[in-house]
Amino acid sequence: LFTDAFDSGVYQRIDRGRSEQLSEFASVSSSFEDELRKCLDNIFDCQVPFTQTSTGNACLYCPFTGICGK
Repeated sequence: LFTDAFDSGVYQRIDRGRSEQLSEFASVSSSFEDELRKCLDNIFDCQVPFTQTSTGNACLYCPFTGICGK
């Protein structure tokens, strides 16, 4: 966020390994907000247990490996 390399663009995944920058966020803002709310509701739902990823590949790029210890 505080470096010259920071990219504030919003990207949409086209397919695996390929995404494109959105020129107009307004066209997806409603569906983005709906999905974000679902995700946050899931994260803060005490009835949903936290489970670590089943694949170790995700951990290679995760900034939280020091916290979860996987």
